Amino acid sequence: MGQIVPLTRLPLVLCGLLAVCAFPAHAELHKCSRNGATGFQDTPCQQGQEAAGAEELALRERLRADRADLAADRARAIKILDIKACVAHADCDAAHYRELVSDLKMAAYVEEALGKPESVQVYRDRELHYYVVPTTGERKKAMLQIRYSADRRIQAANWY
Repeated sequence: MGQIVPLTRLPLVLCGLLAVCAFPAHAELHKCSRNGATGFQDTPCQQGQEAAGAEELALRERLRADRADLAADRARAIKILDIKACVAHADCDAAHYRELVSDLKMAAYVEEALGKPESVQVYRDRELHYYVVPTTGERKKAMLQIRYSADRRIQAANWY
């Protein structure tokens, strides 16, 4: 059997364990360039190496964020064009409209795609917008209902 630690030493043992666990290892990371090659190291850049500054790192991060925004804008524009094509050619079913509209997330984008709603109902802090859209199938038309929150974000989209 293992040795039992007397209760008088228990606080000392616990303090020792906490001291070891409370101070995680920390190392600085330096980004250095030499002859066009960039690398990371745990020591400061040596003579002849250029340190990549905080400004360059911030610029790269901003560019990554801008690329993500552009990708989202492109995807949203494609959804809007898809909805406009569905309306123009009457070649989408109601469920497809619902899917496309739900992906747009905001009222302004829906209005860009479908125009002004046929009717609007206000219920507490929500608005319900109704659009009549052409569809494939026997009915030829469907009523698309979109529920928005107070901040004009889509909460739900249904069709009838």
